[in-house]
Amino acid sequence: MRTKIVSIFLVMLVTLVSTPQIFALPIIDERQEQNPEPPVKEEKPRVQKDDIIMLDNKKWLVVKKEDDRFFICPYHGDEKFYGSSDWGWFYGEQCRWMEEKTLISRIKENQPEEIKKQKEQEIPWDKVITDNYLSQLDASHFRNLYTKVREVAIMEPTEKHIHGYMHMTDFMRRKSLAFAHATQDFVLAHPVYDIQKNTGTTSWSYPLINEIRRKQRDALFKRVSNRAGLYFFVSGACPYCKEQAKIVHWFSADYGWNVISVARDFCTPEYPNCMVNPDLFTVFRATYTPSLFLIYRRSDNKPAIFPVGNGLTDYQTLKSRIFYYLKQLEEEKNQLLKTEFNPEKF
Repeated sequence: MRTKIVSIFLVMLVTLVSTPQIFALPIIDERQEQNPEPPVKEEKPRVQKDDIIMLDNKKWLVVKKEDDRFFICPYHGDEKFYGSSDWGWFYGEQCRWMEEKTLISRIKENQPEEIKKQKEQEIPWDKVITDNYLSQLDASHFRNLYTKVREVAIMEPTEKHIHGYMHMTDFMRRKSLAFAHATQDFVLAHPVYDIQKNTGTTSWSYPLINEIRRKQRDALFKRVSNRAGLYFFVSGACPYCKEQAKIVHWFSADYGWNVISVARDFCTPEYPNCMVNPDLFTVFRATYTPSLFLIYRRSDNKPAIFPVGNGLTDYQTLKSRIFYYLKQLEEEKNQLLKTEFNPEKF
């Protein structure tokens, strides 16, 4: 019996020794616990305020960041986006918000080397040096392709790139010349579109045309002197009004026009046919002194009234403005001038 118990004990002991994993404790490496290896992270570009980045083949300025998005504006140098007269807001460029993930992804896509390769692959260099291929492009496609060719040629002036740029430039010159000649031929055949037929094209014709216009203007002013006149809005204490009165007297003496001066407060001897009538300032919407209004009696006896001077107005400018309105009224071509007087339209 004792022998049997011993035998069973030995069998159990052998079994335990042959399967140590059942009772094995985990092995701890203290060095690994003290200096764990950091997980591998993908490096991504860092974007900060005032950075200049490349997107869509042009530069952008990072203006500010809010939460997980950036506000970026087109960048062309040190000039201000809203203040430059050569680029920016004035030319329709727009700033925009972009999510951080989207912006970083786009920056990776627009790395300079990738852009160069992409442009190089997009340009059919063997075709841009043939007129047959260029003639098949419409204007927008030609313009876009020409811009790419020029940019690549500037940055990498190889013989192939310069050849493509020069041929496209020469092709564009020849197209422009053909367009100019065709336009000239059409205008000469259809004089109604020739804006120079009444103005001349050289210094030889200018004095003659100016003299003809002067005679036409003077004749018109004298012809309508019994149907046209001037309202002269003044203030008794206005020094500018007194200077303008000299011009008004001069015009009236030259062409025999009647002038009525309307004073806001009181009259002085300098103002011809003066009367005090503040209400007329409201009717004519005359808010400034001196002011001049042309009044013309149409064939139906209805008045046509137009402002021809605000503030000091020199003699030649006054005559030019009056001539413009009278000529249109006489020829009855301008529909706006044939309407009833409405100062808000001016």
